[in-house]
Amino acid sequence: DDTTRAFGSISARGGDQGGHGGFVETSGHRHLDANGIAVDTFAPRGQMGTWLLDPTNIYIAVDQTTATTAGMSGTDASVDSSGPATFQATGSTNDSLLRTSTLQSNLANNSVTVSTVNNAGYGGGVIRVVSPVTWASSNSLTLSSNGSISINAPMSATLGALNLNAGSGYGAAITQGTGATISAAALTATTSANFANITLAELNNVGTASFTAGPVGYGGNVNFTNAGALTLGNVTASGLTVNTSNGNG
Repeated sequence: DDTTRAFGSISARGGDQGGHGGFVETSGHRHLDANGIAVDTFAPRGQMGTWLLDPTNIYIAVDQTTATTAGMSGTDASVDSSGPATFQATGSTNDSLLRTSTLQSNLANNSVTVSTVNNAGYGGGVIRVVSPVTWASSNSLTLSSNGSISINAPMSATLGALNLNAGSGYGAAITQGTGATISAAALTATTSANFANITLAELNNVGTASFTAGPVGYGGNVNFTNAGALTLGNVTASGLTVNTSNGNG
């Protein structure tokens, strides 16, 4: 009920003659270790499947040192070593590390969802990208959080889509650090909390973009900057600022 450690390989492929890829979920109530797992939902004659990750707080980083420097509260193993009569965790167990090497290798064959929303009550349910993430396939990456989403390193998917879904937790905004540009064929950014803003003001390179900032009647603001032309899809927001190299949108 507390920790999930997933290793090895999981396959939910579509058939050689037809059918779509399947759905794979790896969940941890308070802590998830899925580093090194290989998930394959490839479908040679259908749509790719999806891999869902579901811990509390997630740091997406190249290694533990980088995540710790960015604010992650350790990889906790105290519950495993405290016995033998009583197993009791000490310290914080709210954070999980997803290594960029694991994420990128799985994006080659899957559309991936990284989610925190099933574990409300143990932490803020935030997602922080602290190391660059790159994938060359047309698969999509969805970051779905109960709290905020912070993009603090570049994310690049020339053919793929990036979906950022920040939940209804207090202050659950979407933000972008200096130099943490987004390159993607398509971008969708959504906040669900009242008056929660979407601020992606670095010089991004996105083909199409859609934004929803907060619920109707309690909307936040959208501030987005793009290099070159941008096809703007659906937008729901209290205020909208879009800057491109061709002028203001």
